[in-house]
Amino acid sequence: MQYPLVLSTIGILIGSLSACSGSIEGAAETAHGAVGGTIDAGDRVGSGGGATTTTGSTTSSTTVTGTGGGSGGAATTTAGGGSGGGATTSTTSGSGGGATTSTGSTTSSTTVTGAGGAGGGATTITGSTTSSTTVTGAGGAGGGPGVPPPVGCDPGVNKTYDVGDGKPYAKLGAVPWSTLGPGDTVRIFPKPGGYHEKFILSTRGADGAPIRVCGVAAADGSRPVIDGKDATTDAKAAFGGYMPLQDLGLITIARGAQAYGFRPGWIVIEGLVIQGANGGNTYTATTGAVRSYDSFAAGVNLNAGDHVTLRHCELRDDGNGLFSNSKHEVEGTLTREVLVEGNYFHDNGVVGSYSMHDAYTQALGIVYQYNRFGPLRPGAAGAALKDRSAGTVVRYNWIEGTVRMIDLVDAQDHAPDALADPRYHQTFVYGNVIISRTGDATRMVHYGGDTGGFEQNFRKGTLYFFGNTVISRHDLGDAWGVSVLYASTNDEAIDARDNVVSHVGSSHLWLMTDLGHLVLGTNWITSGWKDGSDKFAGTVTGAASVVGGADALLDPGTFHPLVGSPVIGTAGALAPEAAPYPVDSQYDGASGTPRPPLGVASDMGAFAGG
Repeated sequence: MQYPLVLSTIGILIGSLSACSGSIEGAAETAHGAVGGTIDAGDRVGSGGGATTTTGSTTSSTTVTGTGGGSGGAATTTAGGGSGGGATTSTTSGSGGGATTSTGSTTSSTTVTGAGGAGGGATTITGSTTSSTTVTGAGGAGGGPGVPPPVGCDPGVNKTYDVGDGKPYAKLGAVPWSTLGPGDTVRIFPKPGGYHEKFILSTRGADGAPIRVCGVAAADGSRPVIDGKDATTDAKAAFGGYMPLQDLGLITIARGAQAYGFRPGWIVIEGLVIQGANGGNTYTATTGAVRSYDSFAAGVNLNAGDHVTLRHCELRDDGNGLFSNSKHEVEGTLTREVLVEGNYFHDNGVVGSYSMHDAYTQALGIVYQYNRFGPLRPGAAGAALKDRSAGTVVRYNWIEGTVRMIDLVDAQDHAPDALADPRYHQTFVYGNVIISRTGDATRMVHYGGDTGGFEQNFRKGTLYFFGNTVISRHDLGDAWGVSVLYASTNDEAIDARDNVVSHVGSSHLWLMTDLGHLVLGTNWITSGWKDGSDKFAGTVTGAASVVGGADALLDPGTFHPLVGSPVIGTAGALAPEAAPYPVDSQYDGASGTPRPPLGVASDMGAFAGG
């Protein structure tokens, strides 16, 4: 491949999960690859949500029904072409407590009741989905950060492997991972001290019958912990003999010992705490040797796969919480259709390094939704979400406390495939809460690329940024200026509508940084903003549509509009390209509750008022 530091394929070695060398605001990023060298690092985000031209079917869908204090309201509809082919339709009713149903090629519908869950109402998701999980929680609608709720972890439609003290399988290593097939479920029960074991998923489930690895919550709601510190690896684990692959993950999804070109797929991982895969820890490999994790190690290392879902997990104390790669070699080395839903990422990264992140992904089709991204490890300088995918959708997430919040940059390992995918040139970021305080990002959302010498692979399209709530709290002692948006070149455009940008502090508020073309619709922005930095050489159109003032009247904790807020009932029209992506949900703590769809005369920002 014709971009820097990309490794050639080494015989029939395991498909490459690799790291990269790129730059963020001039700082070089380098990391070690799984195939014995280095390649450029980057973000990867998959497809989903909205009518997109993809292949396959949506990996999964989650329904959250709240009893008591649900948000209420009329039914709303979301049309979308999720991770796979064909549109996925989600119809949501705001009434509290109603029934939940799922139709389509769905493996199962399970219901779990958990105190303190999100409020909401009945949600029906129809489409070709891998699984549908309904979580019913007592308590009102959320609106702030939350730990993922328990998930349903019912027995599988095929074989079920129960792991834990007093269960048929006392250790994770006893599970026959290399023979798992469609409809098999591994249920992991809590145990004191957690599981200090590693494993690899190297086989395939099927549409409607995924391989599922799920945590069974304890009575107090706590979830099983998979801990990389001093972890052991079963000698029979199917890593294929290539040792560096073992250094790069706690839970690995890769072909392992399968033939070159085989790709694992239709896999769901949910309801677990995944921690301790970092360069400061050691583990015992399949050979019995004690080895150190690579500094680039991930809690979940997706080397290559398709229709993979990571849901309602907590990922912490890893190098990267999640890492996925996708390589332009054969179809089996590409990663396709990834769903990252309802997880809590925090305290990942490496001190002093820009190269490791809460989530770092490259895929053809990825959706991030309902996740909470908290601060990285103190002293780490990475991003919350870094992505190099085609078909990226980032919606309904809570993001705070990192050097860059959302970093959408150029494809690297799979650049020819991404550039050939029409989704690569349109990225959709909506319904998110993005919070930057003293010491956090001063360039919040980056769009374009960061691989020096390969500008031809930059996104060179349009970022559709709408219905977000952006919170900036910076003074001059911290930053001269704070940019909401940052385009890499003047070949990148950003369409921003119905956002709320609330800035408090003496720092200058810039909408853009130095380059790029910004198209504004109706937005509420704190008065005193400027088009861009003092070096801005791009363009801004539509400034007359912006409304603003001194105070958006948002709740200081949840950032919901208060009664009398100027963002209530003042939204304008969205771009026509955003029509397949209606903002009809809002983050409430690892899941979503319905809201009246964003549009003319509705409420601007990530939350509906009232």
